[in-house]
Amino acid sequence: MQFGWKVLIPVSILWILVVATLRTLSLEGAPRIVVVGFASFVVLLVMAANIGFENAKKKKLASIEVEASEPSFAVPTVPMNVSNINVSQGSKGGDHV
Repeated sequence: MQFGWKVLIPVSILWILVVATLRTLSLEGAPRIVVVGFASFVVLLVMAANIGFENAKKKKLASIEVEASEPSFAVPTVPMNVSNINVSQGSKGGDHV
């Protein structure tokens, strides 16, 4: 839901504005170079925004440091002596034939 409100709806509104501007420029008889220039500007703007987001993501991932130090809470020791318990020794019970 947040993705729709934060990303999809603003992108849709911007897309409608870009298409409406291109359509208006075309209908008003603007020179072809103006229409192509506007479209190129929009493409470059989107590319710059994408590069900015990628750089921010890389910087954020680089700033996260993984520390392998001792935790600040008590950690129980793992028992090293493991005993073998055979529960099917008797003739009663169990699936053994």
